[in-house]
Amino acid sequence: MGLRIRPGRDIEIVSFDDEAFVAKASAVYYEARKRHGLSRDIASTEMRRNGTLIGAMKLMDDQADALICGTTGTYASHLWYIEETIGLRPEAHGFAAMNLLHCRGIRCSSATPTSISIRPLRRSPR
Repeated sequence: MGLRIRPGRDIEIVSFDDEAFVAKASAVYYEARKRHGLSRDIASTEMRRNGTLIGAMKLMDDQADALICGTTGTYASHLWYIEETIGLRPEAHGFAAMNLLHCRGIRCSSATPTSISIRPLRRSPR
């Protein structure tokens, strides 16, 4: 893609093998979601297999500035983890994302901003 970013200098690639972080993040995730029926075992399992969840927890812990997720799976499945762990700021009206299409072998790149409105806003009449 021609990007000039380098792991270790410009970005950090998160590992599922960071036991200390996974244990801490699992406990925080469990505490936040236990009232919704999440068990400790499921919290730990989810944290060890879900990159979007790990990234969201890094964002919450101020260990990350941004998150790239959704390279596989449905958009809704990734958005669910973002909404349930990070949520929206009180002044925010909805989620936004960026989609990227890159084709190998031919000149084809496209970046498209996306707005998500799961629950459309009810605006007061002007």
